[in-house]
Amino acid sequence: MAWLRGHLLPLAAALLAAVSALAAVAFVDQGERDRALRAHRAEVRLEAGEARAKLEQALSSRVQMARGLAAFVVANPNGPTTDRAALDAFSRSLLAVQPGIRSVSLSEDAEVIYTYPVEGNEATLGMDLLAIPEQRDAVRRALLGRQFVLAGPYELVQGGVGLIARQPIILPYTEPGPGTPPDYVGPSVVTEGGRAGQPGRVWGLSLVVFHVGSLLGEAGLVDSTSPLEYALRGADGWGADGEVFYGRPELFQQSPETLDISLPTGSWQLAAAPRIGWSSSTQSLVWIRVSGGVVALLLALLVYSLVRDPVRLRDAVERATAAAVENARLYEAERTRAEHATLDERQRLARELHDSVTQTLFSASLIAEVLPRLWQRHPDSALPRLEELRQLTRGALAEMRTLLLELRPAVLLEMPLPDLLRQLAEAVTGRARLPVSLEVDGAREAALPPDVQISLYRITQEALNNAVKHAGATAAFVTLSWHAEGVRLRVRDNGRGFNPKDVPGGHLGMGVMRERAAAVGAAFVLHSAPGEGTHISVDWMEPPALEEPAPEADSGALRAEAGDYGRSHLSP
Repeated sequence: MAWLRGHLLPLAAALLAAVSALAAVAFVDQGERDRALRAHRAEVRLEAGEARAKLEQALSSRVQMARGLAAFVVANPNGPTTDRAALDAFSRSLLAVQPGIRSVSLSEDAEVIYTYPVEGNEATLGMDLLAIPEQRDAVRRALLGRQFVLAGPYELVQGGVGLIARQPIILPYTEPGPGTPPDYVGPSVVTEGGRAGQPGRVWGLSLVVFHVGSLLGEAGLVDSTSPLEYALRGADGWGADGEVFYGRPELFQQSPETLDISLPTGSWQLAAAPRIGWSSSTQSLVWIRVSGGVVALLLALLVYSLVRDPVRLRDAVERATAAAVENARLYEAERTRAEHATLDERQRLARELHDSVTQTLFSASLIAEVLPRLWQRHPDSALPRLEELRQLTRGALAEMRTLLLELRPAVLLEMPLPDLLRQLAEAVTGRARLPVSLEVDGAREAALPPDVQISLYRITQEALNNAVKHAGATAAFVTLSWHAEGVRLRVRDNGRGFNPKDVPGGHLGMGVMRERAAAVGAAFVLHSAPGEGTHISVDWMEPPALEEPAPEADSGALRAEAGDYGRSHLSP
C-alpha cells in the first residue's frame, strides 16, 4: 500500500494533470481555428461586397440608357415618329459611352420597329416579342405594369447570350381638340397597359440588349487570377429562387458568403467562396500546440512532485484552475470584441464608400455626359449644371478624405483643427447639399492637447450630422475662435429647432456631445427652440501652469496634486 501511494498514485495524478492540460490546449486550439475561419469569412464578404457594388453600378448605368432612350422618344416633338437620323445619332451616343451594348431598340406595343445598329441585329426587326416564350412574361410585366423590367440572361435571336432592359414608353396626356381621333386615350380611361388615374397610354418599349460577359467583367467576377470564385443566381430577377446563370451551381451548396443584388424589379444573389477552400489555420496554432505540450509536461512533473503533500497540492490546483479559467474568459472576451469591432468598422466604411462617394461620382458622370449636348442647345441652363458638377466633385473628394481620416485616426492629431473642420464642412456640403460656413478667428501657435482636438472635431461632426438628419436645415455655421485662456467652438443651423426638455435623454446625439465635452473639462451649452434652429457652444479653458517645485519638495506628491487639479470651465 505504501508503494502504491508513493509511486502509482503520483503517476496517475501526473497523467490526469497532463490530460487536463492537453484538453485545455485543444479547447484553445479549436477557438483559434474558429476565429481564423470567422476572420477569413469576413475578408471574403468584404471583397464580395466590393464586387457587388461594382455590379450594381454597372447595372445602373445600363438602366439609365433604357430610360434615357424612352425619354428622348417622348420629348421629341414628333413623339415615336421622330426622324431616323436624330434617333440614330442619339443611339450612337449611348453606345459610345457604354461598352458591351449589343443593341438599342424600340417596339410599338410588342413589335420591334427600330434597332441600332442594324448590322448583326436584322433578325430583330419586325419581331413580335410576345411570340418568344421565354421573354413573354417580362414583356407583359413591362407593358401592363408600366414598370422597368430587367430580365434574362437569354439566348438572343441575333446570337449570343444577353440581358434585356425594357422601359415602357408612356406618351403624355394632351387635351382633345378639333379632329381628335376616335381612339383618343385620356387620363381617366383604362386601356391595356394602363391603370385608372394614370395619364396617357403605353405606346411601346425602349430596349437595351447587353452582353452578360461585359457586365460581369466590369464587376471583376470573371478574373481568373482572383482568389475568390463567384456564382450568380436569380434569372429574371427571382433572387434566391431563380436559376443559376453564372458560375457553378454547386457553389451555393458549399457554405459560401451570399449577398443580394438589388434590381429595379427583383434581385439577384451573389455567392462567393475561396477557390482553395475555407482556411482555419494560422501561425499561432503551431505555438499554441507546442507551448501547450510543454505546459502539460511541466504540469505533470509539478503534480508528481506535490502529490505527497495534499495541502500544497490542493492550494496549487485551486490557484492554477482559477487562473486558467479567468485567462480563458478574458482571452475569449477580448478576441470576440476585437473581431466584432474590426468587422463592424470594415462594413461601415464599405457602406459609406458605396452610399456617399460612389453615388456622388455616378451623379457627376451622368451630368458630365449630358452637359455637352445641353451646352450646345441651352447654354444658359448649362451653367447651373456645371456648378452642380463642380460641387459634386468637390464633395466626393472631401468625403473620400474624411473616409481616409477614419482609416488613419492618427491623422486627426497630425492636422490642425481648422483644416480638419474645413474638410468636414466640405464633405457635408457635397454629400448632403447643406451649405456649411466655417469661420476661424484668431491664431494659435501651439497645438491643442490631443484629447481636446479629437473631442472638438467629433462634437462638430455630430452637430452637423444632426442638422442634416433631423433639423431640416438649409444652412449651417461653424465658428472656431482662440483667446488667451483657451478655445471656443460654435455650431448653429437654421433648422426647425426643438424643445430640449421634450427630447428623451440620448436622442439627437446630445448625450454623446455632452460626454465628449465633459471628458476634456469643457463647458457645453445647447440652445434650441421650435422655429429658431439649434445653437451649440463648447468652451475649453487651458489649465493654469503649475509652479516649479521647491528642491526639497516631494516631486511625486506634486505630480499627484497636478493630476487632481483638473481643468476649469468657461461660462457660456
